[in-house]
Amino acid sequence: MPEGSDVKKGDKVVEFETSEIDKDIQKKGVEVNDAKGKHAEAIQALEIRINKNSTDIATAHLEFELAVIDLEKYIKGDFASEEADLERAIKEAQAELEKVRDERNNTKMLVKKGYRIPQQLLAEDLNVQRYEFQVVRDRRKLEVLRKYEKKRQETELRANAKESERKLERAKKTADAEQKKAEAAIANAKNAVKIHEEQLDELKELRKKCTLIAEQ
Repeated sequence: MPEGSDVKKGDKVVEFETSEIDKDIQKKGVEVNDAKGKHAEAIQALEIRINKNSTDIATAHLEFELAVIDLEKYIKGDFASEEADLERAIKEAQAELEKVRDERNNTKMLVKKGYRIPQQLLAEDLNVQRYEFQVVRDRRKLEVLRKYEKKRQETELRANAKESERKLERAKKTADAEQKKAEAAIANAKNAVKIHEEQLDELKELRKKCTLIAEQ
């Protein structure tokens, strides 16, 4: 406004150079938008983390349950079944052994009386030896199963179950830590938006003060 002119209320009296502050306002607006974008990304990252945590914990829990089932299956199923099979095999072999022994004894008597030839006795001796070997073999198998194999299998399966339980606990702790980290990222991003918006408001207020308007 020219010097000496009459001034009415609302007239622009003075306007300072604003090109630099206008650039600052534009730049700060971009920073506000970037901060809002990062805030939205942080929210999305939390949702993804929650879903991943749920999957990881469910997977670890399933692994633990299966390890416990494997242990119980071996003790009450596999071991008991194998033990019963060997016990049955031993009993059957013992019964057959008694039978072939009786047959051999009868043949021995008949050979002495001349009613059978010695070769027949030899064949039955071999049959007796075969069942004796089978009984001894299966008894040893049963002993190994009870004293060593069962202990080894149980130790291994219990260790697997324990390790699976520890994995489950680690999965829960990791999930909790990662979720808190994601939540903290959201809070930081939200705070960054607030700071940039406040700075933008301050620049806009400063921009307004670059123009003086007559009040009366």
